[in-house]
Amino acid sequence: MGSITKMGAKALRSTLVQAAHVLMSQCRTAEAVPLQAIAQRVRGSRGRRKIAVVALARHLLRIAYYILRDETEYEASRLEHAEDDRAVA
Repeated sequence: MGSITKMGAKALRSTLVQAAHVLMSQCRTAEAVPLQAIAQRVRGSRGRRKIAVVALARHLLRIAYYILRDETEYEASRLEHAEDDRAVA
């Protein structure tokens, strides 16, 4: 993956970071658990909450892109399976 930069739309970037903050701290639904696990994994390996928030924001953007491209809906179970595959590898 590429590095995280400040290129692109500032409003979109700040909105995604804000969504990641809320997702990490306030969401308690089953759909949020796989995304929170991704943030916790990044935080555990990188050590800083800010890095995890930005990584989660980037992940949210990728999910939004694939949902729009494929005209599908968000399915948390797909992320859970991807995390399981990553743990095995």
